[in-house]
Amino acid sequence: MSNSLEDCKIALENFKTSNPGLYNSKVFKSYILDNENKKTFEQAICNPCKASILKLEESFKKHYFNIRFTSYLSTSIHFNAVNFDKKDRKEKSRNQLILNNAYNDDPNLSLVEMIPEQSRSNCPEEAFEDQLSNIEDIIERQDLFDAVKQLTSNQREIIKLAYIDGLKDIEIANKLSKSQQAVSKSHQKALLILRELIGE
Repeated sequence: MSNSLEDCKIALENFKTSNPGLYNSKVFKSYILDNENKKTFEQAICNPCKASILKLEESFKKHYFNIRFTSYLSTSIHFNAVNFDKKDRKEKSRNQLILNNAYNDDPNLSLVEMIPEQSRSNCPEEAFEDQLSNIEDIIERQDLFDAVKQLTSNQREIIKLAYIDGLKDIEIANKLSKSQQAVSKSHQKALLILRELIGE
């Protein structure tokens, strides 16, 4: 038989008093932000039985795993981006294209001025910079690269904006002119696919 609402409030308050460290932890706070998780937790505290406690344990394990995987994914993509940037900078420093030099020894005429105006926007360097907007271009780990290729273009864009550009879902939604709910749903779906494919 379930406890009364008042008994439940007392049980939750007693648990909070007895476990201040847990209540203040980021993992727990993020766990109970989800309404379903919060209900599972309250059910286990207010009506402790084998089934409710087991459900809480499984729910929390799943949540904790998702946090760890998201952290792993974020770190992995971040380091791939950093390494790519280092290589890119090194390559550019070795192969600098100097267009400000004088043309035919004429100090008043530079090489850049010899390029037609309409062609400047299509120069190789700018085309190369445009390529960097794709997340696949910076990933070196083969398993992560293969997994990312399985995502839709929308999911890849969201992952790129989240883990390379460091944007939150609401910022991504504004940038892509979509609802935050749609972005969050695609984000979570992408993480689920990557987790299943990478298997870590």
